[in-house]
Amino acid sequence: MNAPLRWRLALTFTVGLALMLFVGAAVFAVILERAYREDFDRELLEVAHAASDLYAIDREEYPTRDEAVSHVVSELLLGERTTIAFDTTGQRLAVSRHLPGSPDLEHIDPFATPTTPIDITTAGRDMRVVAVQLPDGVRLLVGQPNASFRARIGVLRVSLAVGLPLLLLLGGAIGVVLARPALKPVNAVATAAETAGEAVLRGDPRLPRLTPPRADDEVRQLTDAFNGLLDQLETALERERGFAEMQRAFLADAAHELRTPAAIVRSEADAALAAPEDVAGARDALRRVADEAGRMGQLITDLLLLARGDADRPFAQAPLYLDDLAEQSLRRIRALPIAAGREVRLGPFEATAVLGDPPLLERAIVALLENALVHGGAGLIELGVAPHEGHAILSVRDHGDGVPMEARERIFSRFARLDTDRPGTGLGLAIARLIATRHGGSLHVEEAHPGARFVMTLPIAPRGDTIVGSTP
Repeated sequence: MNAPLRWRLALTFTVGLALMLFVGAAVFAVILERAYREDFDRELLEVAHAASDLYAIDREEYPTRDEAVSHVVSELLLGERTTIAFDTTGQRLAVSRHLPGSPDLEHIDPFATPTTPIDITTAGRDMRVVAVQLPDGVRLLVGQPNASFRARIGVLRVSLAVGLPLLLLLGGAIGVVLARPALKPVNAVATAAETAGEAVLRGDPRLPRLTPPRADDEVRQLTDAFNGLLDQLETALERERGFAEMQRAFLADAAHELRTPAAIVRSEADAALAAPEDVAGARDALRRVADEAGRMGQLITDLLLLARGDADRPFAQAPLYLDDLAEQSLRRIRALPIAAGREVRLGPFEATAVLGDPPLLERAIVALLENALVHGGAGLIELGVAPHEGHAILSVRDHGDGVPMEARERIFSRFARLDTDRPGTGLGLAIARLIATRHGGSLHVEEAHPGARFVMTLPIAPRGDTIVGSTP
């Protein structure tokens, strides 16, 4: 049904009203018809009892029974009623004067008629008759046509037949009128939804709310639910805007970082092409191109790793020994040119099992060690692993100048570089924190006096897991 809701509500209200009215009218008609019949019969019985009382009182005033009966019958001449008396043989003793519309009782068996009113049809006439036994063997019949009773019932039925449809029409009209203000809160929600949609398209940070009604009813529940939906929508939109802004900044920073090595590659290639006879120069150019290509490859790998973390894509995890992984990362760092002539050694070291992705955790450890080699001065660098209160603690300490208090959180931002004269892309610490966070842990920096200590905390692997690694 495509009709407006207020019409459907009015129709539902009218149908319900019709059911109640018809059932009520049927019950009312039955009760009223029974009351009419009881009134009709009571009047008839009152006449019969009056005849019996009158005969008993006036009998002594008349010398014969027949004269007393005639007196009683003549006294009971009331409207359309007919009174007739019979003796014990069924012989008629007296009959009231026949008036137009009065019933004809002469062909009725007086002794077959009960002393309670019954319907009898004779000579095409429908009547109500009752018998009463008088002294001296007199049987008196009192009858009255049912026409007046039928007329009252007919008036009742016509009144109901005409009145009920009128009441239904009136009820339907009232339903339509009352449905409009009743649906006003629903219309307000629809209008607010349209306004909110326009605000979303405009990029408004705040969406319009509905004012909750004072009454604690269904309308209040609808309003609260709608406002709650807008709260969630605002939160989702704000999060999406943050993601979009982060993506724009990420792309801008990535483009900036890739532009320099790309320019170097282009410059070296142009120089080699400009002097094709210089074989040694061409080889040097190719070597520099290879170095820059390696830098770009590592940068792209780091960017992909960050993008994967932003997308909340799951990392593969398995039980492993973090101390084995740390020792492996230490050997890898010592082989790099940047570690030449530097003392990088193991500090406090204990077997510690964690649940994680080995390549990613190794990438995080290497990033912390590289950061210490680049920014931690020329002193000793220590790598430690130990369990502590249900967590695995991996620390990298240098003996440099430390990290200023105001920069201890900023250094974990992407492309953050406190000293732009030193090598690096500014992604290492951001990647290390991302890896720690995605493993259910954390990464922070603290003062080491002297130097700085980077502390990565990871959950201990559950007992009973099969652990990858050589530590017993």
